[in-house]
Amino acid sequence: MKVVSWNCQGLGPALTVRNLRDLCFKYQPDLVFLCETKQQTPLLEKHRRRLGFDHGGYCPPRGRAGGLALWWRKELQVQVSVKNKHLFDGSCLEPNCPIPWHFSFIYGCQVQGERARFWVDCQSLRRDNGIPWLVMGDLNALLSYADRRGKGPISVSSFSCLEQFMESCELKEIGFRGNPYTWTNSRSGPANVQHRLDRALANSDWVRCYPHAQILHELKIGSDHSPLIMCSNAFPKPPRKLFCFELKWTLENGYQECIQNGWQVHITGSEQYKVMGKLKNCRADLLSWSKKLRGNPQGEIKFLREKLDFMQNQEPNDANMLHQKMLIQKLNDLWAKEEAYWFQWSRLQNDAGQLLQSEEEISTYVFRSLSFQFQACPTIADMDIVFSFPPVITSEMNNSLCIDITLEEVKAATFQLGAFKAPGPDGFPGVFYQKHWDLVGGDVHKAISRFWGQAMPPQLVVQKAMFLADEFCRVNGKDPLIPPVLQLRDGLENKLQRWSPPPKDVVKCNTDAAVDVKNGIASLAVVCRNSRVGWAARNGLKDIIFESDSKELVQAINKKVHLPWQIEPLVLSVWELCKSFSFCEFNYVCRKANSAADWVAKKCLKNLCPLYWTTNPPTMLRNLLRTDVNY
Repeated sequence: MKVVSWNCQGLGPALTVRNLRDLCFKYQPDLVFLCETKQQTPLLEKHRRRLGFDHGGYCPPRGRAGGLALWWRKELQVQVSVKNKHLFDGSCLEPNCPIPWHFSFIYGCQVQGERARFWVDCQSLRRDNGIPWLVMGDLNALLSYADRRGKGPISVSSFSCLEQFMESCELKEIGFRGNPYTWTNSRSGPANVQHRLDRALANSDWVRCYPHAQILHELKIGSDHSPLIMCSNAFPKPPRKLFCFELKWTLENGYQECIQNGWQVHITGSEQYKVMGKLKNCRADLLSWSKKLRGNPQGEIKFLREKLDFMQNQEPNDANMLHQKMLIQKLNDLWAKEEAYWFQWSRLQNDAGQLLQSEEEISTYVFRSLSFQFQACPTIADMDIVFSFPPVITSEMNNSLCIDITLEEVKAATFQLGAFKAPGPDGFPGVFYQKHWDLVGGDVHKAISRFWGQAMPPQLVVQKAMFLADEFCRVNGKDPLIPPVLQLRDGLENKLQRWSPPPKDVVKCNTDAAVDVKNGIASLAVVCRNSRVGWAARNGLKDIIFESDSKELVQAINKKVHLPWQIEPLVLSVWELCKSFSFCEFNYVCRKANSAADWVAKKCLKNLCPLYWTTNPPTMLRNLLRTDVNY
């Protein structure tokens, strides 16, 4: 259900009529209310028929002022019970709706001395409880000082009339989008005044019937008032346009320089973070650069063809022939760009060969195809049998799988990607990495090597494994509480709460603090270990991982939350110190996984632990470290 309400200030000027036509074409309203039409019924009937409305009601203007019109489509059953120079009051029954709703389209009184009486009379429009009621139109009244912008006197009494009407009739405002001020005096500079005179009100019964209703304040065109567009199901937000790399860009001048400038930037963080940051820079630079390109290749092709036709009808001297070659080369370049564009953006077809263009058609077709292709097959697998299988991966196989990934392997895998097969969320398909491998290959190889070389995040491993165990039991109709699954879940949960060693040649530092509020003292502990879970003093650390059980601190350092002002100077110092490492990341862990640093911080607070050590930690701490190692 869509309703348009507009003080058009005369439906005679062509601009006003064109704006109304555009609104009806854009929103396809079911009901339109116009005030200050300033036109007689025959002309308004002509506009109604042209705009495709089946029925109409009118209150003619007095002289060259006023005038109301109400149009609706045949699908609605509209009955007007009260009609005068200020309002249309009646009921509307929609298709497939059990009860009609009450409407009051109002053109508020403009005479200052008569407004109070007008709003008192409007209170009689209220019907019995339980009937949805919508009040909409140019109410010519304000509710607060926030409804006004600009200079000029205004009395508080002007607020009370509308406010008392809303309180007595138990009405409230419907949320809106757009410019809050729906009227302007169209003057410039300090003399400009803007008010919110047009609004929509509804009672609780109407809100329950249309809980997602919303009002849109359209542009002021052809009138000093904004048209109000009411949609009972809210206005769908336009989908966010995702970035997608376009092949035709590679044929434009300045493309290579744009990619190099976007990629060759200094970014601090892990190798994966660096690649994502450089892709983000390339994406921003490409979007900015692409806006400067000429966007009408068909027009250029037509112009070049006409120019070439003219040149080929002239005397074929040397200058003429050279000019023809230049035009033909430009035509060839434009055709190549067009081919690249349509090759990349070729449409999806269904089984009948019909093009699928809308998002709904494409999503429905893809869902049905994949549902059929990957539908579950019946299985008779037994959980006891699965757990009785002996391991088949030998230590030699495992060692060959765990060797470092080479640059040649990453390159070979990259060039096996389909050029335009399903780009990821960053919008860069395989052709981007293939065309710029010399530039991006080294960083991509480092990111992949770091990902496979480091220990997998235990939280991710545990969550996925527990999900798969539950899913296996659900599909096979097994009880998820059988002993093998319980044993697996207990082991995984225990794994989640344990310390994990860092990758090779990387140092992991667990940090924690303890505070004695009574005595006003505090201690900070740092426990550093390498991949062999032993520690030898050395200088020049380059790769380091920090872990802490303070989630707020870790999120602030990783820029995942707004930086609290209390720790802002400390976090800024941390960011600056991170630049001295080639690899540095900060992770949150639970208290049990940070038990070593927690123990040291508490003991140092009581002077029960040495201030520092390298190879001979305290006995109790040594037991904690040994527990992590043995696990």
